[in-house]
Amino acid sequence: MLYVQRDENGNITGLTLTPGETAEAASLSDPEVRKFLTQSDTDLIRVLEDVIDVLVDKNLMSVTDLPESAQLKLLYRKNTRSLLDSDNKPMLIDDENIL
Repeated sequence: MLYVQRDENGNITGLTLTPGETAEAASLSDPEVRKFLTQSDTDLIRVLEDVIDVLVDKNLMSVTDLPESAQLKLLYRKNTRSLLDSDNKPMLIDDENIL
């Protein structure tokens, strides 16, 4: 059985397979549980991307060690993130201040 842990506002903060004092029974079909899992998966993907970057930066692996499909997905996500990050950067910079 699946159990959820909630914060003081009732938001899910964790999932567990063991019951506890602060855990309540839940179902994978619950939309709130599915939303939490989706966000958790997204967070984990970002962690894995960062781990791969560290391994490549330290020359412990090469991106080409990964299957081509994984290389393409990583490149796509990295490019997309850099475009999103550039949206938040100022267009004009002078010597003293960011305009």
